[in-house]
Amino acid sequence: IYGIKKIKNKFVERQLGYNIFSHKHALSIYKDELLNTFLAGFKQDRVLKEFDKKNIDFLINNKSYRGSRHKKHLPVRGQRTHTNAKTIKK
Repeated sequence: IYGIKKIKNKFVERQLGYNIFSHKHALSIYKDELLNTFLAGFKQDRVLKEFDKKNIDFLINNKSYRGSRHKKHLPVRGQRTHTNAKTIKK
């Protein structure tokens, strides 16, 4: 599930008592509905992707340094580009 990482998984595990990733296929109908209602409060999948895209567009439209790095498909957070940025440049 896009947007559910280790931290949120641990939070859900503490609240509901089971791990999302290991038991998703074996959930009962009740637990599946409980999980869906619990996760409804979090941004996930399409909504989260749109939120991220809007934030990047905001940076680009503001003409900030981070926005220009996003626009050029270069590393944004100050990583070295002379030898290491091959994956993001592709």
